[in-house]
Amino acid sequence: MKAFLENVILIASNKEKRVLKFSQGLNIITGDSKTGKSALIEIVDYCLFSKRSTVPVGKVTDFTEIFCSVFKYNEKIIIIGRSKSKPTKCFFSVEYTSGFDAMASVDFDYFSAIKPRTRQEVQQDFEEHLGLSVDDTSLPEDDGNGRNKGKVSIRNATSLFFQHQNLVANKHSLFYRFDDFLKGKSVIDQFPIFMGWVDNKYYRLKKRADKLDKDIKKIEKEERKLKLTVQEQKNKLLIPIQQYFNVLNLRFTESDASLTRLKEIANKLPVVSVNAEQNVDFKTQLKVLDRKKNTELRLLYEYNQLIDLIEANDQESSDYAHSMNQLIELSKNERDVAASISCPVCSSVVERVGSRVEAAHHSRESLLQELSKVGVYKKDSSKSLNSQLLKRDQQKLKVAEVEKEIRQLNKLYNIKNDFAVRDVLNQIKGRVETILEFVVDVQKQEQKSTNLEGMKAELELNLAALRGYGLEHRFIEANALMNETMNELKNKLDFEEDLRDGEMKFKTEDFSFYYYCKKQEIRLSEMGSGANWLACHLAVFLSLLKLIAKSEAVIPAMLFLDQPSQVYFPKVTHRFSSNNKQELMGEERLDENIKQVINIFQVIKEFLDELERDPKVRFRPQVIVLEHADEPQFDDFIRYRWATEGEKLI
Repeated sequence: MKAFLENVILIASNKEKRVLKFSQGLNIITGDSKTGKSALIEIVDYCLFSKRSTVPVGKVTDFTEIFCSVFKYNEKIIIIGRSKSKPTKCFFSVEYTSGFDAMASVDFDYFSAIKPRTRQEVQQDFEEHLGLSVDDTSLPEDDGNGRNKGKVSIRNATSLFFQHQNLVANKHSLFYRFDDFLKGKSVIDQFPIFMGWVDNKYYRLKKRADKLDKDIKKIEKEERKLKLTVQEQKNKLLIPIQQYFNVLNLRFTESDASLTRLKEIANKLPVVSVNAEQNVDFKTQLKVLDRKKNTELRLLYEYNQLIDLIEANDQESSDYAHSMNQLIELSKNERDVAASISCPVCSSVVERVGSRVEAAHHSRESLLQELSKVGVYKKDSSKSLNSQLLKRDQQKLKVAEVEKEIRQLNKLYNIKNDFAVRDVLNQIKGRVETILEFVVDVQKQEQKSTNLEGMKAELELNLAALRGYGLEHRFIEANALMNETMNELKNKLDFEEDLRDGEMKFKTEDFSFYYYCKKQEIRLSEMGSGANWLACHLAVFLSLLKLIAKSEAVIPAMLFLDQPSQVYFPKVTHRFSSNNKQELMGEERLDENIKQVINIFQVIKEFLDELERDPKVRFRPQVIVLEHADEPQFDDFIRYRWATEGEKLI
């Protein structure tokens, strides 16, 4: 089950409190202006970790010391509190007790017993309880523009939750916070995470695949082009010079010298003494290098072991959560047991068997309750894994360097058995640059060719894992579902007749929306009529709500609509906010604008009913409508009626 908002609680410093309760499905709060309806969006937004409060200053802020939102998620009750006087501090609690009543239990004393923490800490805890845990959402292409996207944030998901009063029928913008380009871009980038299509492993695989691909292309380019950089020339020259000094048992102290200086040293190598053979100890040097190689190999082994452990832990946690979900689903599919068990022969009730069946049924219910508490709480280990992979790659290079030194020394050792060391060194002295470039280039190509095959194999594994996410296909399916749903809704809403033959189009890849009609793309701002703009907003957001309900989304399935009927003002104001039910029921002839307002609620209600009946969903998302309109047809969905001279938020 997806998370939804169960309560909004306002707590005063004198321990008074105001409690609102919501349910899944349609919730309507009606009332006059200035009764606190629109403040509810700002309160929930503040509780969802906005840096600063945008709750309208006045009676609500004068009364409240702690703003609280309570979310229901499976068997968890997640409680978030924000202090008005200390906005950097948050309260956070999770209740697992069956039957916990937040309306009765959450008060000033409840929060006094909780140690406040930073907003960032509490936000991370909340996200991890939802399963929204990706520490780094940057992709390889972001490295080029120097943009670090950072971790996934529930803040970005709020653009999918709220349709404020000035936005619900806006012709210039569809989404909350999209006036800030970077915030809008973050919502779009993190949308696949919100929908549960990708996880932290996806981003790690994507980065690793990109790095491997770039490294492979670089090596292949070097194989085709042997032109050396200054640093490469320096490295090629430095190794044989150091080797020359080592053979003579002389200390070389200019490892950081420039290429020009190394060439000078190569032209003025120390003179080979007459008794050079007596001073050379190849075996000792080989033993030193062997010990160094073993040390580097042990480190490489440790990195590989740690990488295997991290990957195994990730896989085990995913498998465990999957197994728990399967077990819950299988248990839920069990058929209901009859109230009594009768003998098939004589039809008499067998109480002994019935009591055992009842006991087994209670045990099953208890097990289901415990399993549902497991949830999807998880940590993102991708940063640690990427760090270890980088260290492993660097360690491989260190091992290769030592092996290269051993091969070179072995060649000299073999030469010693055939010729005098003095002659060999004299040959190296005269031909050091030309011979060295040839030998090292050959070794370099052999070594890189070996590494290249391993890198290509690893790249293919990463690409196969990425293909397994099917992200491109997910976008295609999501677009098809949304477009079909939007156009079904359009036909039920108040939409301009001249445009009805067209189609609404929305792309989840970039959140672009347009209306295709008469072989042209019409943008929202190019449409006339507030009714058209409202219909587009409702169609887009209800379709998104359906997508959330049908997917493995890790964000709450909720939507706030603030005064969708405003496009029909002022003609219907005489029907709004009436406390006289007889007056509402007595008017037989309804204004056309009033009919359209009633139709909005009817469409939302039927839409949510259809989702719950859909065998692929079986879930009713939450829609909270803040309205002036008050029609008797919707008494079942009106949670609160507020009036200027009566009951209100505060």
